[in-house]
Amino acid sequence: MTLLKAQLSYHQGDAEQAAHLVDSIAGEANLLEFRDLVRFKTLREMLAARRRPAGRRLRELAAEVQMARMPDLSAEVWRAAAESLSGEEIQQAPEPESA
Repeated sequence: MTLLKAQLSYHQGDAEQAAHLVDSIAGEANLLEFRDLVRFKTLREMLAARRRPAGRRLRELAAEVQMARMPDLSAEVWRAAAESLSGEEIQQAPEPESA
């Protein structure tokens, strides 16, 4: 239930609350089922992407899930990887010159 609350907080734009909730269940992540564990790792990487690039780790996770033959779940992770990459490109993009 806490993972769902964390995902909801993240999608509502409250990354701080989402990070707090993710941290609160980090020690128990190994108790999650595979799908929920993947969603936990994805959210954790998306939150970490605010501080450091996470695209590579998300792509690796997406490939792992794809190898497990879970196309719907791998699509979720691939989307998160794409969004993370877009954010990294935006953060690294040079400021436009004023005319």
